[in-house]
Amino acid sequence: MTHDAQRPDPDDLLAHVQAEEQRQTRGKLKVFLGYAAGVGKTYAMLEAAHQRREEGIDVVGGLR
Repeated sequence: MTHDAQRPDPDDLLAHVQAEEQRQTRGKLKVFLGYAAGVGKTYAMLEAAHQRREEGIDVVGGLR
């Protein structure tokens, strides 16, 4: 008696693991919005960047 109906497909498991690994290696974008000048957007952005750097995460900033 076999229980093949309960056993997951190895190809599906591999695809799931590969998708999870790819998701973890993708970058993330964080946008700081504020209604007016002087509300602390730049300070909050730099604080978050410093915290990520201390955690060993590469940080890239951009200005437009």
